[in-house]
Amino acid sequence: LWVLAHECGHQAFSPYRSLNNAVGLLLHSSVLVPYHSWRITHGNHHKHTNHLTKDT
Repeated sequence: LWVLAHECGHQAFSPYRSLNNAVGLLLHSSVLVPYHSWRITHGNHHKHTNHLTKDT
């Protein structure tokens, strides 16, 4: 379940952004994780992976 939710956050589940966001919102909600804020902070994590102070 979480792997599919994670893929939606990377827009990799479907070629359709709206479907990724709809499925991502549904799956994240089922595990009580806010989808859109997670997607933003997770994207920042990928921008700064392994940086001591910026990797969130």
